[in-house]
Amino acid sequence: MYRDLKPENLMLTLTGYIKIVDFGFAKKLRHNEKTWTFCGTPDYMAPEIVLNQGHDRSADLWAIGVLIYELLVGKPPFFCHESMDTYAMQSSVSVYLCLGLACATSVRPFRLSHLLP
Repeated sequence: MYRDLKPENLMLTLTGYIKIVDFGFAKKLRHNEKTWTFCGTPDYMAPEIVLNQGHDRSADLWAIGVLIYELLVGKPPFFCHESMDTYAMQSSVSVYLCLGLACATSVRPFRLSHLLP
């Protein structure tokens, strides 16, 4: 599992493909195996990581959802200036995720083509 998906760890090739970089937190897991390491970027951590309940590959799927939300809305759904506030929001996801989507009044289109030379 990757465990540190965020825009800063995505690079574009000259042909326009996205490549993932920085595998410092990556870990090989067997099928149905969990890990309890508290690591990653606060805005992209799944609730099971924050609550130390053990996490598996599904934590990466959570990070993909947060990344897609950030690309559409312009900021992560659980953004706070203090990490502890971010963790508190993530541990009560059902409330804040719904409010975050309701507050998104304008969605900015995101195109990779303008980033290419």
